[in-house]
Amino acid sequence: LQESNFLVLDEPTNHLDENSKAVLRDALRAYQGTLVLVSHDRYFIDQIVNKVIDIEDGTVAVHLGNYSEYLNRKQQQTAMTATATKSTKKDVAKTQVKKSKEQKRLEAEERKKQYAEQKAHETLVGPIERKIEKLETEKGEIEAEMAQSDFYNNAEKAKTVSLKHKQISDALQSLYQQWEELI
Repeated sequence: LQESNFLVLDEPTNHLDENSKAVLRDALRAYQGTLVLVSHDRYFIDQIVNKVIDIEDGTVAVHLGNYSEYLNRKQQQTAMTATATKSTKKDVAKTQVKKSKEQKRLEAEERKKQYAEQKAHETLVGPIERKIEKLETEKGEIEAEMAQSDFYNNAEKAKTVSLKHKQISDALQSLYQQWEELI
């Protein structure tokens, strides 16, 4: 085999305990080639990536930094676009001839609808992100417990904890899917 300079990893942290994740993280940080990483483990992604490629609506955008920085910039851009849209609407309103009452009413309804959609989006995304963060932390703690050398000495406890780990993993997958649909 020859050394590779391009790796594609799809959900590389699934079924790994914390120690294995740390070894994988260190190896990927040391890797000198190109890495395409697909994962729902945002904490792991943030520790590895230095560039995010966003493919959306047939366009490709490259963002330098980790995934959290990318999300922050995207939220700021969305907020700036909304502000610019509001400013543009105000400028257009000043230059136009008096609008009919019907036009004004329709525009007000549209603004109200956009605000309600934005508020609903924020209301839905925030709780999901908090649940994801809580469950990721809990999953990490369980994985650390499962990585202990004496963990499997108590079969009943191991079974119970393993079942809880599976339930959390399943819940996380569902939340990741909901989050992706909203974002």
